[in-house]
Amino acid sequence: MPTLSSWSSALPTLFLDFDGLRHPLPPPVREGRGKYRAPFDRADVLAAALAGVAVEIVLSTSWVTAFGRDVATEALPESLRHRVVGATADIVVGDPGWLQLTRYQQVRAYVERHAIVIWIAIDDDAEGWPDDQRHRLLCTQPEQGVTAD
Repeated sequence: MPTLSSWSSALPTLFLDFDGLRHPLPPPVREGRGKYRAPFDRADVLAAALAGVAVEIVLSTSWVTAFGRDVATEALPESLRHRVVGATADIVVGDPGWLQLTRYQQVRAYVERHAIVIWIAIDDDAEGWPDDQRHRLLCTQPEQGVTAD
């Protein structure tokens, strides 16, 4: 399995999931109005791995549809927030069929719409990823989240 330390700094677009990545499952708990806490947050590992890497982030997390893009972006460390340029859910606002697509199909639709050539995804969901696209997926273990190893 590839690790965060094996990345090249030439990757312009990173599709980023949250659940099972920036924290192990289960999903976040609501702390109050508009505030969500992810248990065992590992966002610091991700921020450290991306320090010095020229990359834009597109959120490919269900947090966007559940909580909104602003809340999802605010859940990231400050060093990553400014890198967020979009969300896969942005292109299908109001389409109930969107959630029936695999994560790969969601990412691929965004890639095609925005003519993105160089990209990678970090996600714990490998369902539907074709073999010839697996090199673009850094798949985490949902029970562990992202690690530096």
